[in-house]
Amino acid sequence: MFESTKFQEVAKGTFATVILSDPSMSEFTLIDLASCDLAQTERDIRDGKVFIGITSLVDGVPRTALNEPIDASTIAALSQACVQNLVERLNALGALIEVPRIDA
Repeated sequence: MFESTKFQEVAKGTFATVILSDPSMSEFTLIDLASCDLAQTERDIRDGKVFIGITSLVDGVPRTALNEPIDASTIAALSQACVQNLVERLNALGALIEVPRIDA
């Protein structure tokens, strides 16, 4: 799944997350790469989910490698989902972070 150098670089980052979506890109599934069940992820793709890309922090900087270009409104929705996912993961480690929901 991660043959390209751009995906490999981002996959090595901190909090690496696989991004899947329904074909209309209205719902995202974010999967922690470190603990993901690759067989389940492959089943999700066979069942109609689309591999969008990977996001992580690389040297403390947010990085995303996308499978193909997506429009601005989808990027905004994806960014919100990724930030919320990161906040939830940090809070699970003991951080107390709250991010307000931004509705576009």
